[in-house]
Amino acid sequence: MTHETLDPEIAADMRLRADTERHRDPKPAKYSWTPPAIVEHWPCRMCGVAMVGVTAEAIDARDHANQILTSRREPNIAKSQIVFCDRCTPIAKAQREERHRKVREATAAVIRELRSLVDNDLRERELVDRLRELGQPDIAHVIADARSHQRAAAAARAVARKRAL
Repeated sequence: MTHETLDPEIAADMRLRADTERHRDPKPAKYSWTPPAIVEHWPCRMCGVAMVGVTAEAIDARDHANQILTSRREPNIAKSQIVFCDRCTPIAKAQREERHRKVREATAAVIRELRSLVDNDLRERELVDRLRELGQPDIAHVIADARSHQRAAAAARAVARKRAL
C-alpha cells in the first residue's frame, strides 16, 4: 500500500510522522514547579523557639488526625508537637536512631532469652509482656520461633543423653 491508496487522513499522519521522526525540539518543554505556599508557622518541637512554616496540607492532616483522636477520646496533637526546625532536625534524628537502637537491642535480648527457655517455663509470659512493651509487632511469630528453638534444643539434649549412656 502506498500513501495514495490510503485514507487521506492516515496518509497525512504517516507523512507527518516520517517528517518529525528524528526531529528534536530545540527548546525542551519547561516544567515549572513552585513550592507549596506557607500558610502558618508552628514552633519547633524540640527548642520551641524557632518557627517553622507549614502548608495548608499539613494543617489539614493535623486536623484530620485530631478528629480521629477526639473520636477515640485521646488528647489532640498540639502545633508544638509536630515539626522540627532546621537546627534541631539532625539532633532529633540522632536521638530517634539511638532510641530505636536501644529498643532493637532490648528486643533481641528478650528474644534470645525466650529461645533459651526450657519448655513451659513460667518466665515466658513475662518475656512476652516485655516484648509487647517494646512494641514488637509479631509476637505470635516470635513465640512460634522460640518454641521451635526450644524443641530443637530439647531434641539435642535427648540425643546427647542417649550418646552418654
